[in-house]
Amino acid sequence: MISVDLVPARRKLAERLGASLTLDPAADEVAERVRALTSNLGADVVIEMSGSYHALQEAVRTAAYSSRVVVGGFFQGPATPVRLGEEFHHNRVAVIGSQISGVAPALQHRWDELRMSTTALELANERRLDLRSLITHTLPAEDAPAAFEMLDQSPEAALQVVLDYR
Repeated sequence: MISVDLVPARRKLAERLGASLTLDPAADEVAERVRALTSNLGADVVIEMSGSYHALQEAVRTAAYSSRVVVGGFFQGPATPVRLGEEFHHNRVAVIGSQISGVAPALQHRWDELRMSTTALELANERRLDLRSLITHTLPAEDAPAAFEMLDQSPEAALQVVLDYR
């Protein structure tokens, strides 16, 4: 698994959680590096979580022929930098939207929200899924305005913020 992130602390976390390689998209040509490591095939699956149109374009460039890019990031504004020719068209890349709540309709015959939640909790209890490492800030709920201000002004400072209502 290769992880790509602009933030050095997130790249270190990805390595600790099992990434075999981490790349800095500001310093590395991501698609070219991945293709060099895969005999010019590209990645079987690319998961884009940043919500950056530039990152989405690079994800499409990184994907192998007839593979997919799963989009989990939330995109805003016009998508003018995304080019749907070149790698997207010629490589038959499928772009799949992932939703943060609910189960994809194509999987609902096998999965429901209870099975999804139970599976995630079982993996966490078995220590096969390290969720605690993803939490960078835990704040009292009354500090929510400060948390949102921090996320707005310095999004690289946090990975996951939890509000404590106790």
